[in-house]
Amino acid sequence: MSPTDESDSPSPCGRGPGGGEAATRLLHARSMRRSPTRAERMLWRSLRAGQIDGLKFRRQTPIGLFIADFFCPSARLVIEVDGITHDDPRRDAWMRQQGLRVLRVWDDDVIWNRDGVLQIVRAIALRPLPPTPSRKGRGSRSRRADA
Repeated sequence: MSPTDESDSPSPCGRGPGGGEAATRLLHARSMRRSPTRAERMLWRSLRAGQIDGLKFRRQTPIGLFIADFFCPSARLVIEVDGITHDDPRRDAWMRQQGLRVLRVWDDDVIWNRDGVLQIVRAIALRPLPPTPSRKGRGSRSRRADA
């Protein structure tokens, strides 16, 4: 196996080679699940167990170097519940490059207008998925057409 082979890359869940930082992220995510904010707790009650058209959401999920507040794999939707200082354009841009949709909602909107937030979540989650980014030409496994 070469050092650039994908199997040598860090595991997103902290298992396998290079999993030290990922393992730390996983432990941090577990800790965050035990102490959600009021808004996260309220939104989770409405998202869990497929309550929105059968969609399954996870909470405090490690994705790459980040931890998403809520993630629906089938809709490729990340939901971030933000207070006043949480906006991170670089994080959102990275997630979008991975083919994920990112929805940021304010704590106050979840607390005072949860039905409105859920309508937006449903509308975005049920939209057709955007095409996933091409992996053509990445890594050591790419081949030239004339080879």
